[in-house]
Amino acid sequence: GQRQISQINQQLLSFVKSARDPQPIKGTCSCNKVLVVDDEAINIMAITNILQLINSFEIFFANNAQQALQYVFGFKKCVESCQGYKMAIVDLNLPDSDGATLAEEMKQFFMLQSFSTKIFAYTGDDFSSIPSEKQKYFNDCFQKPTSLEKVRQMLAKHDMVSEKSIIKPVSYTHLTLPTIYSVQISVVAVSLKQK
Repeated sequence: GQRQISQINQQLLSFVKSARDPQPIKGTCSCNKVLVVDDEAINIMAITNILQLINSFEIFFANNAQQALQYVFGFKKCVESCQGYKMAIVDLNLPDSDGATLAEEMKQFFMLQSFSTKIFAYTGDDFSSIPSEKQKYFNDCFQKPTSLEKVRQMLAKHDMVSEKSIIKPVSYTHLTLPTIYSVQISVVAVSLKQK
């Protein structure tokens, strides 16, 4: 009686755990996820608008390094051969970390997972003025303010989109400035919570 109930409970717990943390299946990775890390809502909006015009990326936002690492370490593979985030765009001046330090931690994790994620700096400073020991953690740099054409060229340079990528429509359902609490772009909704 009691032992049988205990075994049933163990089976239920195992079932619930596997439902919560499904194992990746075999197949082709179709992830089109982008992580944008910046503490300024207007900068997140700017790069997000441009990315959505170029491609239907699924965009996740973090406004500090701690949130970004939660997204990175919490990433669930879609299939066994999942390549992770397509790219991470990281502001160099975050409230809780230097952007290069964050990029270094992200790069180490992506390498351990065999992800092909590209990491781009996102800065208003001249990237060449940043020490080379910090530059090495980034594949390239988006300069603030940026433009549709500059982003498209950069992504094409890194084989992330075709040179003549199609401009896609962007739709918003809820936007409040100066602080974004919730933005929906296409079908992706991600909440930014400020503390």
